[in-house]
Amino acid sequence: MTTWARRRLGQHFLVDSAVVTRLVDSLALDPGRDVVVEIGPGRGALTRHLAGRCKRLVAIELDAHLAVELEKSFAGQDQVRIVRGDFLKTQLAQFGPGEGERLRVVGNIPYSITSDIVLKLLEPQNRALLWDATLTVQREVAERIVARPGSKVYGVLSVFSQVLARPELLFTIPARAFRPQPKVGSAVVRWADLQNPPHVLADEAVFRRVVRTAFGQRRKKLLNTLKAVGPEALDRLRETGVDLSRRPEELAPAEWVTLANRLVE
Repeated sequence: MTTWARRRLGQHFLVDSAVVTRLVDSLALDPGRDVVVEIGPGRGALTRHLAGRCKRLVAIELDAHLAVELEKSFAGQDQVRIVRGDFLKTQLAQFGPGEGERLRVVGNIPYSITSDIVLKLLEPQNRALLWDATLTVQREVAERIVARPGSKVYGVLSVFSQVLARPELLFTIPARAFRPQPKVGSAVVRWADLQNPPHVLADEAVFRRVVRTAFGQRRKKLLNTLKAVGPEALDRLRETGVDLSRRPEELAPAEWVTLANRLVE
């Protein structure tokens, strides 16, 4: 993939050393047990700061030319592994964690595929492996991820993130910290407690289906959108006490869990 293609995907290289240091410091890495998977290392600005502060570092780079340069830069550093490939097609299980290790994901990712990456990290098989994930994303997306019910930006990504993890917007980043400079604001978000989420789901597939069905027609009341799950199911949802005359963005994460779990009972 060419540099032009990376720009088309929304990739902007983080070049401000102060921001890089702040991001890495926020991780509070344990060199004795943390295995870090970095998404899209690019020219290695973040990689160089991570390399000496974790037990092992796996940097996954899609651009073959950049991967070659990274391999040269980190030659001889056995704790650093450069992987040429697409993170979205990568099986995280191959990187650990081993006994006593914590597997953590970090990355300054292409903004155009943020949702794809976040949803991959939130898949059950990946949450079971991961200690946490910390990503640089578009500020508007960051605000959507941590949005509260009632907000216009509260949606599927908000509900999934807040039910399946504990997301936190750590800090914002000015455009001048990147090359080329993005035309949008940026922020760093962390998804913590991936292995110990705040809510218990009876069937995650049912939960995902209910949330997506409702937000697929977010302007309609739940009573109308959730008819798709069937008349008997709708009667069971009414029994939960959750007000179905509201629209999807008005329900708190815990209410979505209540609805989904009732369908499984």
